[in-house]
Amino acid sequence: MNYQDLTFSVILIPLVKLLKLPAAKFACHHFIQNLLRDNQTGILFGIKGTILSCLTSISQNKLTQERTKDFHSSLTYLDKNANFKEMGEGTIQMILFLADAVLKD
Repeated sequence: MNYQDLTFSVILIPLVKLLKLPAAKFACHHFIQNLLRDNQTGILFGIKGTILSCLTSISQNKLTQERTKDFHSSLTYLDKNANFKEMGEGTIQMILFLADAVLKD
């Protein structure tokens, strides 16, 4: 398990809660961007913008049709390019969390 997987497996839910707070929003965005940017070989690097926008929309309970379409295209990207057997727990948790929130909307 790499540091990104470990971080996501521990911080995902608290991070979404922090994104609701205006005072913490900038720091959370910066944290997510840096975490995803540092692992350029990871599968989430290719959809880092979508992940950030979806997490923000979910935290504010403002998931728009555009965000839903963006995430559907990201799921298609993951389906074509990702090897789910080799993914770590944190990466899978992030994908399932976003998919659950977006697909049930």
